[in-house]
Formats: sequence, C-alpha cells, structure tokens
Amino acid sequence: MILVEFLNDHPLENTASALILRPDILYYLGDNSEKLAQCSSLYGPVFRTAGISVEIRTRRFDFGRMREELEHLQADLQSAAPDEEIYVDVLGGSEAALIACGRLLEKPGTENHVSLKLIYPDLLHRKILDAVAGDELETGASLPPAELTVDNFVRLFDGITLCPDQTVSEIFEDADTRRAIIKIWETARRIKTRVWQDYTLGTATDRNMRRMRNFLDQSGADRETIESDAFDRNVLPNILGKSGNLLEMYTASMVYETMEKVGIPHRVWQSVTLDWNGLPVNQEPDPSANVYNEVDVMTFAGYRPVFISCKLGVFGRDELFMLNSVTKRFGGKYARMAVIKSGLITSDPQGRELVQRAESMGITIIQDVKNMSIETFGELLFRMIYL
Repeated sequence: MILVEFLNDHPLENTASALILRPDILYYLGDNSEKLAQCSSLYGPVFRTAGISVEIRTRRFDFGRMREELEHLQADLQSAAPDEEIYVDVLGGSEAALIACGRLLEKPGTENHVSLKLIYPDLLHRKILDAVAGDELETGASLPPAELTVDNFVRLFDGITLCPDQTVSEIFEDADTRRAIIKIWETARRIKTRVWQDYTLGTATDRNMRRMRNFLDQSGADRETIESDAFDRNVLPNILGKSGNLLEMYTASMVYETMEKVGIPHRVWQSVTLDWNGLPVNQEPDPSANVYNEVDVMTFAGYRPVFISCKLGVFGRDELFMLNSVTKRFGGKYARMAVIKSGLITSDPQGRELVQRAESMGITIIQDVKNMSIETFGELLFRMIYL
C-alpha cells in the first residue's frame, strides 16, 4: 500500500491516515525543504513505536512547476505493481495541492492503478473517507488503526512527557478501580469540604490510610469498596497525595466511563506533564528555561486530543490562558479543552466574566460538580468531547 501526503504544518493531518492505513510506503510532498527533511526524524519514531513499518519518502514539490512534478510522481507510482493500492490524502492540503490531486487522477497511464483514490481521515472514528463521495472507504488495511499514546502524540509536536505513561493511565482501565473512585467521590461530596480536605492533605502513610478508611466507613461508604484491593492499591494512596487528586481521579474515571459507552477505543491519563521543547530536564542547557505544563486529565477521542483542568479551589484567568496555550501547542484546531470546577464560578460578576472569556476561547466550563449527579456530569463530558 502507498500513501501520498501533502505536507503541512499540522502533525495530526500529516500522520492520521498513516496511523489508520499502516502503509508500506509513505510519500511526503511539499515545497519546504527544511520541513521535508524533518519528516523521518519527527514522524518515523512515532510510527515505529505504534508498530507501523513504513518507508518514508520525501519529495520537494514545486507547485509552480506542477506538470513536471506530477510526471515525476506518476513515474514513481507507476513503478508499483498494477494491483498496488494507492491513496492520496487531501486533508489540510492547500488549494494547489488539491488541484495537483485532480490532475494526477486525470493523467494518462494512471488508470492502470484502479485503486488510486483521494481520501481524508476521520480523526474521531479513526476511519478513512472517500474525498469525492464522503463515505467510509473500505481499504486493504489488514490491521486495526494504531493506538496513539500521550508520549507518541506529544512527540508528533516535537515535545516530550515527563511522567511514565503507565502510572497515569492503567488505574482507570480497571472497572473496579473506577467504581471505587466514583463511590468515594459520592461520599466526599456529601460531607463538609473542610473536614474532607483535612483528610486529603496528608500523605499516604499507614496511619493516614487507616484514618481515611475509618472516616469513609463512618460516612456511609460501601464497605466492599473501601476494603477492595483496587481501593487499597490504587485509589487511597492517590487520594491522599493532594487535596485535588480526588476530583481529577473522579473526572478521569467519568471520562473513561463516558467514552466506554460510545465504543471508540480509548485511554485516559491523569497528571500529564508536557515539556514544550522536547529536552529532558537533565539535558537542558539552562534548566531554568524549561517550559512545561501539567494537564490534570488527558484523553483522545479517536485521534483528537482532549485537555481537562480540574480545580478544587481558586480558579482564575491564568488557568484559562495556560490551558489554551497548551491546547494550541499540542493539538491545535482538533483539540477539545475544559475546566472542571468542584464549586460555582458564576456566583459573582467576576466569575461570570471568567466563564464568558472561557467560552470565547473555546473552553468548556463544567462547574458545581460537587452538587451534580453522576448522570449529569457524564452527559456534560460527552457533549464536550464529542459534540
């Protein structure tokens, strides 16, 4: 299988079709020699980590000399076997690139490859669509679309993560653990905030874990839940790490539950630290210049990234700008972002102005979660992620 991509500035548009199709040969065409030279080093490791063995070929494509450039490309494509599947991805292509696609289909000799098709990827459902008809296209891909981890996703944008992938995702993949977290949240929101925080500001010592378990027992939590292995191993130590962890864990659990119902393959991560310049702290020429941010909850709807900030206490304008900056840097126009607030924000004019500003930036605000039913919270998360 051969895939042709017109290189642009958006990493997801440059790689989504390859992640879905898993081609044998991937052509990147573009008029920027520097960017073309970076394709193999930037995208190659991502494909390899995702289990895709692909030969990346780059070609400088001068759109001012389209006839000659198409002849060179056609010669390459015609050297493939007549039954070779050839796909040309038009997503994100410039007007000149789209014209080139049309002319490529019209050129004499190309009809030998009856499977040459113009396509674009559906990032949400991880499917390939026919660019002419708009319908899902049956392809010769023998394997399912590749998974996209946080590490691989950030690598596409020439950054890195500063936290182990497994430690922030696996606990939400266990149904018993999610159930325990959700039940604990239900218990927590029924009691006074100050008393609850007295217990969550500690550390995960044996004494504090016993105190927390006894406290939850007396507060009406389900005994089977607070004595389960999942609770003892994953939930309790994390809850005791800091006061905001429970809200993050509850949100991550509910995001997972919501996506589970939709049926699209997914994972959810908590406390993801993103490094903007791709250098580990110990390799920084100037460690004080390191630029990184923490995302409280992160997931992918298909290949579309979702960034969520959870706020238990004070929430201000700086939080909006940080979330917006991270989203624009890692995800751009395809990303979704939300702020989850345990209490009310709109109880005063300043809070209402903050919500209006968030809406103007494309940030979804879900507030007063501590007084919200599980069903309502799940519905709001679904709308933010999918609609």
